[in-house]
Amino acid sequence: MTFVVAMALSACSPTLNWRIVHLQQLTALLPCKPEQAQRTVRLGAQEVQMRMAGCEADGALFAMSQVDVGVRSNASDALAAWRAVTLDNLGSATPTALPFKVARPMLQNGHLQAVGESGQTGLSPERVAVTGKRADGSAIQAQLAWIADGTSLYQIAVYGPRLTPDMVETLFSEIRIQ
Repeated sequence: MTFVVAMALSACSPTLNWRIVHLQQLTALLPCKPEQAQRTVRLGAQEVQMRMAGCEADGALFAMSQVDVGVRSNASDALAAWRAVTLDNLGSATPTALPFKVARPMLQNGHLQAVGESGQTGLSPERVAVTGKRADGSAIQAQLAWIADGTSLYQIAVYGPRLTPDMVETLFSEIRIQ
């Protein structure tokens, strides 16, 4: 038993101190204590208030953002605009789609329901990996996810010069919508 505990502890990254973070209805694990901010942004044809929580750990930036588009019919256009501006800012080549599901705490037929299967917006969650360039021309890797839940839209992201499986899998595997 002691051996198992010692092995588990040695496998933990001391630079990634994962903790539960809430942003509106989104719950995720971030590897550091996040700072929070809010600002007005333009997504497509509308201006919205964006709430953000983010921190840096192990050379990477971890961030969660949320906007409310007010009307469900605006969700698709706003989400497409958010995705486009994010990828454009990275100057990335074609993003690589990655498998992604987001659990809901409500049960349907004895199973956790995934966002996109609930019919709340008709928009499936999306996750991508990209390699892009920073403003100074240096290379940056990123993994990003977008989630629509009613009129709320979320983006979860990690950016860094080199992303490891520990960074991305813990972040994206523990995302929940309340």
